[in-house]
Amino acid sequence: MSLTLNKILVLCALLISAMLPGGAWAESAWQDSSDTVGEFNGTVPTADSASIPVYQGSVFLDPAKTHEVAFTAKPSEFSADISVSKLLVTNPQDREGDIISTPRWENQTPPTVSLV
Repeated sequence: MSLTLNKILVLCALLISAMLPGGAWAESAWQDSSDTVGEFNGTVPTADSASIPVYQGSVFLDPAKTHEVAFTAKPSEFSADISVSKLLVTNPQDREGDIISTPRWENQTPPTVSLV
């Protein structure tokens, strides 16, 4: 009987110790938006984010709209186009009208994009 009780106490102690770091992270800010993204052609761009096109089968899921997805949908039914030319920029122009979606990359080589 005491061996089972000891196992239960050890298990509870392990679970509690594993949950403590998560509590500290829950109080911190997820993202600090006060930082700038740097200058582009002499001005700070206002396009601060981009999204990638996601498809369910052949249907494009527009990120600006809500889409109903059946609970039976499998991850294999979805695909994403991660090529740089297909990025959907939130605000395609900066304050001076420079087009950020087609920037002049250093060495004419666009940055690589990958999914995490």
